[in-house]
Amino acid sequence: NFLINIVTFLRDMRIKTIIQLVRPSLLFTFIDNQSRLGRVVNTYYPNINYITIQNSIKRSWEYSPICNHDKYFAFSKTEVEKIKNMGWRFNKIYSNGSFRAAQILKDKELSFNVCRDILVVSGWRGNIEIDEDYLKQIEAMKNMNKMLFNYVNQRKIKLSILTRTIKYDDHWFVPYYKMSEEDFIKSIYGTNVEIIQNRKNGSLLYEEAAKSKISIGSLSSAIYELSLYGFDAFYLNLHKSDKYHKDFPNEISYKIDSQNKLNKILDSKLNKEFKLNFIKKESNKKAINNLQFLKKVINENLKD
Repeated sequence: NFLINIVTFLRDMRIKTIIQLVRPSLLFTFIDNQSRLGRVVNTYYPNINYITIQNSIKRSWEYSPICNHDKYFAFSKTEVEKIKNMGWRFNKIYSNGSFRAAQILKDKELSFNVCRDILVVSGWRGNIEIDEDYLKQIEAMKNMNKMLFNYVNQRKIKLSILTRTIKYDDHWFVPYYKMSEEDFIKSIYGTNVEIIQNRKNGSLLYEEAAKSKISIGSLSSAIYELSLYGFDAFYLNLHKSDKYHKDFPNEISYKIDSQNKLNKILDSKLNKEFKLNFIKKESNKKAINNLQFLKKVINENLKD
């Protein structure tokens, strides 16, 4: 504990020194699940405004340090209530969608011409601690993809998979499984499936979702972000419990206990009329409004 306290103090002092040297009129960060900035600002610079942008869904089943934020931009009202229950504190909190999604969807030139039926957003876990949660999530993702493989073969429709990691980065190959993310996908779908390599900033997700009738994931935060902007994006829960999916709205999370149930859900989704022009118009409008509101709050909090 002594060493941990020393390291924490030194890291706090690093942030304090940077702020002291730069003397910013406003602090702005996407690192929302680290308590350090809030602690340093509250202790040494209580008069500096700072804005935090939510960068991913906060999961109630995972440990998260209690964070203090000044102005916090959350994905949705659902996320606001959840992180309040986790003990996080704020001076002001806004429900304003995903900033990451808005940056892409504000582009009026974004193509919404459908070229596939299903986009699967990979939930590859990468090289993090391999614990019971990790193993359960990989197994559920494997079962989900096996059912999807059966479905597309029966219906003769097009499915593509967007990788979570970038080829040959630190999380691409997992020694525990002796395979890469691409190896994992091909072990289920074979070599003919279209595998779309993600970009470093993850922006390709929104471009590819716009070309897909539906987008499916197991736990990726990106699915929730897409749904906030009107896309038909949802989760398939193949776990025995709702532990990992209880934080998602019921309307975008489906408990799957058989191939037949999955088939019925996907048939219903794919057989409905797709109003792509409406989705494009509404997502673009919402993205622009959300970014304009963020800019307004930034300008209001800038100090001379």
